[in-house]
Amino acid sequence: MSADADEGTLRCGFQLDSSYRGHRNPIRHVTYNSHLRQFCSLDDRCLKLWKINGDEISTHNFPSGQFCYLTTIIFVERHNLYLAPALDRTLKVYDERMNLVNSLPWGKDQGTVAHLTYNPIRDEVITSGAGGIKIWACVPDDYRLSDLMNAVPQPSSKQPGSIMHQTVTWRKRKKTHLLLRYPLKLPFVPKSNPNTSEEAWVPPPYLNSESQLLFCFFAANLYAYNIAADEKNPLGFNSTQLQPCWVWTTLHTQPITCVSYIPSRQFIITGGRDAIVKVWRQKPGGTLQMLRTIGSHTKSVVSVSVHPSENSILTAALDGSAQLWSLDTFEPMHRMKLAAVVQGVTIVDDKLFYLYTEGEVKTFRLIHLHDTFAQYNSPIVDLEAVNRGQVLC
Repeated sequence: MSADADEGTLRCGFQLDSSYRGHRNPIRHVTYNSHLRQFCSLDDRCLKLWKINGDEISTHNFPSGQFCYLTTIIFVERHNLYLAPALDRTLKVYDERMNLVNSLPWGKDQGTVAHLTYNPIRDEVITSGAGGIKIWACVPDDYRLSDLMNAVPQPSSKQPGSIMHQTVTWRKRKKTHLLLRYPLKLPFVPKSNPNTSEEAWVPPPYLNSESQLLFCFFAANLYAYNIAADEKNPLGFNSTQLQPCWVWTTLHTQPITCVSYIPSRQFIITGGRDAIVKVWRQKPGGTLQMLRTIGSHTKSVVSVSVHPSENSILTAALDGSAQLWSLDTFEPMHRMKLAAVVQGVTIVDDKLFYLYTEGEVKTFRLIHLHDTFAQYNSPIVDLEAVNRGQVLC
């Protein structure tokens, strides 16, 4: 069966919306601009902007043909800017047309940044790579600590807020620089030469912005850090390494590859190289109780993404499969199989998600032909309509 026929046959609830195949080199990362409804995809040689319907807008080659000049890229909706770490140890800031508007040095002690995460609550970035995991803020050159502390949102607040209020922009309107808020203490990284040791290369962390919990995984172990503002030290600048608040060991038989968290349910979902997805409940005190093992993947899981409704999760694996699972019944809702290896998946909203392979980006619409009306502990024996819009079970 051909790839297209296979996808069309098995895509129950996943409707292919568009696809883009404009890269000559393997795709390494994709980000979505929700403001202009367009994508930016990155390969070893260039960046490409294209519309959600698959039409290409522009191509931006790396300077002097440098290989992997930009290691990754993200779009920050709050500022309508792209942030991309570069091999010259700077954070490049681009506008929506890919014009360079700022270049912020990390500092001589920072190793190569492989992954970048934006924290909308504190308007800061989280880096991971050769230098471990660190949290950075953008501050003006003449900042005053007292002004910064007055501008920091309270730890209990869930409203997005910059530590600088409206005085700082990531654009180069005023002189600004990156300031290290604090590094994370990584128990699995050797103390000697942490910036050059191969073990210092860590997988990309997962941030749940609602709870301000940052999850890092290494081997089969999971580490959780509370990166919310501390009332005694709301900025955390120049402080010691942040220690994990929880450590869970041996959650899988093989290394963990991805994680998601649902605070409202106290669910932690992990995927691993063992091709298994596990749903855990965090009990009082922090211990984990495994609720269910789900998934029918045959190769390493690459992504577990929580649907905005928080009632389902979308999983994907290296075998090309993608599956939507109900968190109420732990049963599969929709599934499909692609001919190529899935590299990553991102849910945009309750109806749109995209995934990318080595040579293609696909966008899908999530079509529900049915939905869960109610959950009962015993079989339903009768169903009757009593009034308009009301059903008696």
